[in-house]
Amino acid sequence: MPAEIKEGISMRYSVNGSMLIKYMDQPITMIGMFIRASPDGRSFSIQAPDDQVVNCTLADVLTEPLSGYMMVVGKSRGKHGIECDDYIQLPSDKFDLGTYNQAVTIIDSIPNPWR
Repeated sequence: MPAEIKEGISMRYSVNGSMLIKYMDQPITMIGMFIRASPDGRSFSIQAPDDQVVNCTLADVLTEPLSGYMMVVGKSRGKHGIECDDYIQLPSDKFDLGTYNQAVTIIDSIPNPWR
């Protein structure tokens, strides 16, 4: 474990849809717009900030209706989507995905932005 990361703190990469393959099997976070849930409630799709459709697979069946902007936390499964550990429905429908996508892209282009 790097000295800069304290024990108990989990480092997650903020990504867009095209970055999922780069962070395969890594802990990630993505914000996107909810599209639809699967009929069996075991997954749902979001529109990533770069307009790609990303499938989010759940360990448990959905128990609530989803809508609007969401933050998905989990592990990247590459082109196959996200293994979702948790999700948060954002309280506002006024989220700027374009600006978020620019920020994620810029941070990803810097070798170590946190030093």
